[in-house]
Amino acid sequence: MAAASSTSSGPDNAGCSISMWKWGRTQSAATFPLQPASYALVGVDLGAVPLAAALLPLGFDPAIKTIWVLEALVYYLPLQAAGQLWEAMAKLSAQGSVQIVTCVDAELLEASRSRVPANHVFANLWHFDVDDMLACPQFAGSWRNVSGVPKTTKQLALEELGADTYVALYGGAECVVVAERV
Repeated sequence: MAAASSTSSGPDNAGCSISMWKWGRTQSAATFPLQPASYALVGVDLGAVPLAAALLPLGFDPAIKTIWVLEALVYYLPLQAAGQLWEAMAKLSAQGSVQIVTCVDAELLEASRSRVPANHVFANLWHFDVDDMLACPQFAGSWRNVSGVPKTTKQLALEELGADTYVALYGGAECVVVAERV
């Protein structure tokens, strides 16, 4: 499970620092010149309600830099639907807005497709991996990956647990990508 923390920094309180933790160790850290004035959690069926229609009536201001957190979400959507979400987010995001997004890697996606029985509830649950996400035109065209190439599940298993496979990380190993609105 990943967690994020934010703190203000600088004499004018103009910075926001975000760190990700897995297994009690810092996985990655990034600092952004954002000062969140508030945050809101909005539950909405994005297949039925456009993102702007869900947020604007609640007072969302597209002129203000936004931190979007998409944890354990996008890879459950078909890539085309995820692309539409990134496009909608970009239209609602001021320059310098940031998204923190998690996605499974190719090994986990393949394992879910080849090792889960076809009639199981988890069969065909995930639609794409982090490489597909980074190559998606709606992601790559509006968001710049500022976190670099994410570590794969296999790399994390080896580094954190001395294991050689994703199985050691079952139940929470995802690649973390931080991207800024361009």
